[in-house]
Amino acid sequence: MFAQLDRFERETAVARGIADPPEDVTVRVSPAGDGVPPALRDAHLAPGDLLVLAERDGERVGHCCLADRPVYVPELCRRLVVEGSYLWQLAVVPAERGRGIGTALVARGVTAAAATLSADRIAALVAPDNVPSRRAFASLGFRPTARYTSYGVAGRVRHRRRPLDEYV
Repeated sequence: MFAQLDRFERETAVARGIADPPEDVTVRVSPAGDGVPPALRDAHLAPGDLLVLAERDGERVGHCCLADRPVYVPELCRRLVVEGSYLWQLAVVPAERGRGIGTALVARGVTAAAATLSADRIAALVAPDNVPSRRAFASLGFRPTARYTSYGVAGRVRHRRRPLDEYV
């Protein structure tokens, strides 16, 4: 087992990177307790978490999750603690990618973290090779601050966190 994820962060109060979805797509925020889409059944949601959903004609075309609590990250085999809110499970259906839906979901997540969760900061984890997500987060004022590496050998898992000083 081997995984690497970069932590991207920003302040929620900074008014940078407002992104609207395409005209025919609606983005809404709802409590996780109001019903979880099938695609998020394994997302380790808690009742106080939020879902940010993008829909067209009642069909989900994208989503992400928000929490202001420690969240288990399966890729790293560990619980992540952040100051403020954590955004995860960002996904857009393949046929809709490249239209700004993911960027709009993240932007709405930033405003929901500030307004609903009263968070001053927001963080997300992005794989080093996920160029579209890295661009979306960067366009909204997120900066990479740390790289998490987890690897397992013979049933033992080791974790490493390295600051990404060149971006701070």
